[in-house]
Amino acid sequence: MDKLKVRLDAFSDAIIAIIITIMVLDLHGVVTDSPSAYLSLAKEIGIYFISFFYVANMWYSHATAFDEINSMTYRILIMDFVFLAALSLMPLFTSMMATNTTRVTVMAYGLLSAVVSVLFRFLTQSIIHFEYTNKSDMAQVYIKIFGFNNRIQMAISIAAIILAYFKPTWAIIFFLAYPIWNFLSSSSDRQEMYDV
Repeated sequence: MDKLKVRLDAFSDAIIAIIITIMVLDLHGVVTDSPSAYLSLAKEIGIYFISFFYVANMWYSHATAFDEINSMTYRILIMDFVFLAALSLMPLFTSMMATNTTRVTVMAYGLLSAVVSVLFRFLTQSIIHFEYTNKSDMAQVYIKIFGFNNRIQMAISIAAIILAYFKPTWAIIFFLAYPIWNFLSSSSDRQEMYDV
């Protein structure tokens, strides 16, 4: 399974790169020279950045988790495929939210983000339990992957979905700020764990 693990790493990286590429190719250029057309393009680019930072953060966490193991099981392989299948829906939901920013599309984006996060947590748990038996070691690896704020992430995701029901525009701003904040705020935690 060692060679298969290397190939799965490459496959996962390729899928995530394609996801980001599809999202940027889905942006619509300005056809008419009007302020509303440029505002529409700016909105689409802003929503693209939301998904870009979310997917980039997922890639980093995925790479960190898989860096913990040299081999793998079929369970990890299947869980990775399920995680990647859900993540690959990100361009569709990003496009829906950019084209028609409504309560439903923003909530759907939030739900997909939450599902992807839950699937990634199950995948990470399988990886960590495959490699480690000591709870202290497991806790350190969780911090390396998610940072210290990992326990509140799901609560924040649910709060954002609820916010999208009442204030979709505010939820979009949150969806943009949260992945950037999460990556930057946990980067020192992650570096500290790498140094250890």
